[in-house]
Amino acid sequence: GHFANECPDALAQVSKLCIECGPSDHDDDCLKLKIANMVEIEREEDEKYLLAASRTAKKKGLDMLVEKQQMQDAIQAVKDINNESDNIGS
Repeated sequence: GHFANECPDALAQVSKLCIECGPSDHDDDCLKLKIANMVEIEREEDEKYLLAASRTAKKKGLDMLVEKQQMQDAIQAVKDINNESDNIGS
């Protein structure tokens, strides 16, 4: 892990905070969620607010990631089956 403000996706000069991880040790798995989770912090109050939000966002974000992966797996499985049936006649 690394600190959120050192997140490879947080390249801007503005202080950035990963809403998945908060300011604590940044979770590398979170990088799968990419820059959408990096938010600019301009005032300290914003940071406090985001930290509270990030605890619930983390759970929701991970759930969404799992669902997305399951969906991609299902789509791939269907494609594989279609490819197999294409070869039956040949």
